Amino acid sequence: MEPDRKMTVSSKNYHETYLKEWAIYVTKLLFTTSPNEVERQIADMKLELAMLLIS
Repeated sequence: MEPDRKMTVSSKNYHETYLKEWAIYVTKLLFTTSPNEVERQIADMKLELAMLLIS
C-alpha cells in the first residue's frame, strides 16, 4: 500500500467496540511483523476489511 493512501472506515454502520477491537488487531499485526511476512499480513488485513464491509 502506498504511504500516501489512507483507509477510512465510518463508524456510523459499525459498533464502536467492534471497530476498536479490529484496530487493535491491525496494530498488533503491523508492529509484530517480520519483513518476510509483510505481503501475507497485508493480504490478511484486506480480507478482514472486506469481511467487515460485507457484514
